[in-house]
Amino acid sequence: MQIQSRRGPRGELDASNCRLLFDLDMKSLGHTLVDVHVVNNIVSLRVLNDNEGMGALLESGREMIQQSLDKLGYQLLTFRAEAWPEGQEAGTDRKVTASDYSPERYKGVDFKV
Repeated sequence: MQIQSRRGPRGELDASNCRLLFDLDMKSLGHTLVDVHVVNNIVSLRVLNDNEGMGALLESGREMIQQSLDKLGYQLLTFRAEAWPEGQEAGTDRKVTASDYSPERYKGVDFKV
C-alpha cells in the first residue's frame, strides 16, 4: 500500500486530497492494483486485474461503492476496471507494480508513507 497526501492543519493526512495505491496479490482474484485518486473529495477509482470476471464483479458493486462514498462525504467521479498493460499477462512475472504508477517526485506533497 502506498499513500500520497498533503499534511492537514494539525499534521494529519489530508483525506480530501490524496492518492492511494494498493498492490495486492490474492489467491482467488490474482494480482490486482487498486488506484484511488481523491481531489477535493471527488474520487476516481481504477482497478487493474486480468481476471475475466473482475469487470462484471466490480460493476455489480458500483452502486454500493457510490452510496458508501456518499455517506462519507465523497463523490465517485470515475470507476474503471482494466486489464494489466500489454506484456503483463497472467502467469508471467509482473514487471509493473504500484510504484510504476507513481511519478518520481511529487510537487506539493508533504508526507509520503
